[in-house]
Amino acid sequence: MEVSTAIQELVNALTTTKEFEALMQAKQAVMKDQKMFSLVAAFNKKRENLYMSENLTPAQTQAIMSELEADYKKLSTVPEIKQYFDKMEAFGKLMDSTMNQLQTAVRKLTGG
Repeated sequence: MEVSTAIQELVNALTTTKEFEALMQAKQAVMKDQKMFSLVAAFNKKRENLYMSENLTPAQTQAIMSELEADYKKLSTVPEIKQYFDKMEAFGKLMDSTMNQLQTAVRKLTGG
């Protein structure tokens, strides 16, 4: 079996989880309102840019983190956005657990 085929099967399995379904429902609720959607998209883009940046000083990183934290608190006062963030976190935990299981399985195979 090709690795890409196995990955696609894993993705398909993840899309059937209650965490994924809840995330998609919460996302749809946010997407119904263009302003909410724009706010969340801007927040997610800012967070993504932080994680993709390689040349930030610790002070710059901290400043962006503080800004993101303030944005998160403000956005979380909107019930639909709070629900979306909560469901993103739950799905993220599922992804972390899946990755840990994958790493454990590989270690067992390699004797490490």
